[in-house]
Amino acid sequence: MINYKSIFTILFCFFYHHIYFCQSSEQLKIEQLLKLSDSFKRRNDLKAIKLSIEASIIAERINDSKKKVVCYLSLAECLDNVSLYKESLIYAEKALKEPVAKESKILRSQIYEIKASSYYSLDLLDQAISSYNKINDVLENDELTEAKIIRIRSHIMLSSIYLYKMNYKEVKKNIDIAQLIIDQLPVKEKKFEMRGLYGILGYYYLDQNKKDSSLIYFKKSLEEAGKRKSASRYAELHALGDFYYSTKEYEKSLNFYIATLNDLKLYSGTDDDYVAQTTKSIADIYAKLGKEDKEKLYLEKFYRQIQKNELRRKQDIQLASSLILQENNFEKESLSTKTKKLFIIVVSVFIILTSLFLGRYYYLKKKTNDLFASSKQELDYKEEIIVEQKEVTKLLEKKINNAFTEVIELAKSNDPEFYARFREVYPEFTDALLHLNPKLRVSELTLSALIFLGFNSKDISNIMNRSLSTISNRKYNLRKKLNIEKDYTLEIWFENLKKNNSTHT
Repeated sequence: MINYKSIFTILFCFFYHHIYFCQSSEQLKIEQLLKLSDSFKRRNDLKAIKLSIEASIIAERINDSKKKVVCYLSLAECLDNVSLYKESLIYAEKALKEPVAKESKILRSQIYEIKASSYYSLDLLDQAISSYNKINDVLENDELTEAKIIRIRSHIMLSSIYLYKMNYKEVKKNIDIAQLIIDQLPVKEKKFEMRGLYGILGYYYLDQNKKDSSLIYFKKSLEEAGKRKSASRYAELHALGDFYYSTKEYEKSLNFYIATLNDLKLYSGTDDDYVAQTTKSIADIYAKLGKEDKEKLYLEKFYRQIQKNELRRKQDIQLASSLILQENNFEKESLSTKTKKLFIIVVSVFIILTSLFLGRYYYLKKKTNDLFASSKQELDYKEEIIVEQKEVTKLLEKKINNAFTEVIELAKSNDPEFYARFREVYPEFTDALLHLNPKLRVSELTLSALIFLGFNSKDISNIMNRSLSTISNRKYNLRKKLNIEKDYTLEIWFENLKKNNSTHT
């Protein structure tokens, strides 16, 4: 007599072993792809994006929630690096919807952190502050070292944002909290985190016009950076260049800016915007020193670097969009293959079990139909994601096509013709500002024009080749000259000025 229970057990073990082995193999492949992606970040983010997409496709195919979150986070980080902030936020939201994100405080905090970074880059400072505060709420009582390090980063970034907003009370509050958490870390991690804290303290005291304290912390930050082998120091060197520039010690400032460029050469692809910014600062110093030949040389290098950076950004955006579109196609192909394999397995099992258990035919048929219904539901869900990604791509293409107006292009390239052309296009705006304060300098009018056109502080920093702290100071001085109330941002105040002027006209 045939032992049906034994046959069923053998079949079950066979299929279970096959599925388990395949899933374990694919999980390993995901880890390898993400590790390789990490090695390309900041050096070749497009390659990193491609590898992260490959990993995410596998994670979605095996429906591993944790792997999906890690893949989405990696993609969000890469997209943030190539200035695709809105697309980065989309992947962060996808990660946040996964079940494992609700279970893991660390993963949820990492998602909030990448969202905060994108919000900050989009100049949505209140949203960035909200995201960083969520991190501190989630990890407040977590004693893990990793959790403490994430909290330290969030408080340092909060202090940076409040420094930009000139809310010095909040700056000091977040610095003190970060210091308190750092004191709880092991010695090795403590030293590394102090580097970032010293840097923000340097700019904090520089804004407070406490030059001695500022210099002490800038030097401490550089000293900590120098303790780590194979680590870049260009940010710390550039900060000292900014310091000596502010004290008009131009020879010292020049030495640190040149050291910044030399350090950047060691880390190719790390930060091309820093290269342009530093090159322009060197040209400005040579102008102040009366060395016209060197000023001209570095201005030419600056313009070449700006063109290189702009071309790279355009190429990155186009290629990243293409990769996202490819992900949609891969998903569709993957779904098709998965459906075929699933169909073959289901039919084979159905035939075998039907021949063995003829009496249970209707029961098995019902189960099979349920399985097909579940597959169709999953396919519909994937199709919705594909449609969503196509819409993202269309919006991105529209963004690229609409970005090249004459005035915007002049602004982006820091063209000397920019302000003259802006005044021709928006004469009423300039006249209104001069009516309020006839003593406004051309540099202040140029800054006003960039803000009016919608450039955020990070963009203005890159265009004018000044640090965010310098731009923040210039905004603060402009607010004082125009007598703007604290309740208004410059952007809102300029918009109201435009409306009022149109009404009077």
